[in-house]
Amino acid sequence: MPEQVLVGIDIGTSGIRVEVYDVNGSLVAYGKSSLREQSTEAWLEALKAATPRYLRECHCEKHVTVDGTSGTFLLVNSKGEPVSRPYMYYESDIPSYELVRARLSDDIAKKALVNAESPIVKLFGLKNRDSTVWSSASWVMPQATWVSYKICGQPPSDEVVTDYSNALKFGLDIMSSPPVYIREVYDYLNLDVAKLPKLSPSGALLCQASGSLADELGLKGAMVYNGMTDGNSSALAGGALETGDVSVYGGSTSVVKAVSDRVVPHPSLYYHIHPISGYLAGGATGFTGAFLSWIAEKVMGVSVEEAIRYAERSSGPYPIFFPPADRSPFYVSNVLASLINISPNLSEPRESAIGRVTAGIAAGIASVERLFLDLFESLLGLRITAVGVTGGTSKSPYLNRVRAEVYNRIVLVYGDSVAKGALVPVLLSNSFKMTISKVKAYFLRPIEQYNPKGELREIRSLTDGYANVWPKLVDVISRLK
Repeated sequence: MPEQVLVGIDIGTSGIRVEVYDVNGSLVAYGKSSLREQSTEAWLEALKAATPRYLRECHCEKHVTVDGTSGTFLLVNSKGEPVSRPYMYYESDIPSYELVRARLSDDIAKKALVNAESPIVKLFGLKNRDSTVWSSASWVMPQATWVSYKICGQPPSDEVVTDYSNALKFGLDIMSSPPVYIREVYDYLNLDVAKLPKLSPSGALLCQASGSLADELGLKGAMVYNGMTDGNSSALAGGALETGDVSVYGGSTSVVKAVSDRVVPHPSLYYHIHPISGYLAGGATGFTGAFLSWIAEKVMGVSVEEAIRYAERSSGPYPIFFPPADRSPFYVSNVLASLINISPNLSEPRESAIGRVTAGIAAGIASVERLFLDLFESLLGLRITAVGVTGGTSKSPYLNRVRAEVYNRIVLVYGDSVAKGALVPVLLSNSFKMTISKVKAYFLRPIEQYNPKGELREIRSLTDGYANVWPKLVDVISRLK
């Protein structure tokens, strides 16, 4: 058994994964469990079920970090016990949002990322609806932070610490050095900013694990470090460690992020403080992988895997897919997904038709991802020659070939190990003190590489005008509503 292991705990929307690595990045144990509901009890239940037995049997030095969904939080008392249910990142509070926007200037609201799903809005609504819960709370804790402190086994006492990425949606001024909460927001809304966690970088040491939960997980005595959001963790897991690095997380949506040494405001992008250095510019599309699954399984009546096999053997003419415009880069809420330029052939075999439609969707997914790559180059002055890919859709060689051709860039596949990214700051600090070059060479190596070879010319030519067509399509559909 290794002398030292790194344990990454990834809390997603539907389940929890526990990944255990040695210092060279080899996976030595793995476990996962689905979530039956969104409650603190269900989080801990799934964590226990996902934790591999290896950790209870390994008498080795353990280092732990947790990533969780961005914007998910709960309120706790001075002992760290919940006094509210978890508020999930995807929940909205439109009535409270309207009240908040009436109090905040456009500049302050934009700076603090205030929208109907914002934790700030939900805290304001909670205090207005049930002031006793707000007054009984000592701390507002992001999901990953709460789980980390449960593993620590210690009451938070007079100080709770979270990382910069989990703090972002609570109104963080990322241009301040060090970053600070935007106090004007809390002052205008009469919310006590002192209930928010203190701030420190990802990878900072939180505690040495103790107590019954740590003992049950096999983590008693482990060193626990500040984590990050799952989005940031997936970006780092996809190789986005230093300026110019770019990663694409391909799942239900596509999340494209680039490491930059500057912040250049743009309506299609949002920025995080990079957990190592600089900033992470990013955008999240409307449904991409989710649309592919839906059209394959619900409309064409085949599995995604079968549809992709047909796509590999297909030839055009291909339709072209545009995801919903409700998220980046357009933010037009009433424009849904589109599949256009469909060429029916009544004598065509079913498998061929399925293949052509699937190939067109794959081309559309890669094309909307490329929009961000080109934007990063023009806006941030980056030169992008390779793109790291993670997430569920990265498991398909065909989708990665399409990406390489449409991007016209090298595609490096890092697999679907989200929690690995949150462990990188741990390696770069503390007792490990690895360099970024060593992390890339040993801990975070791509498992596959795809080069653009000009093999999919028909798909590539289909997507050349994608950037020009989408705004016109959004305009046409908006007029129909």
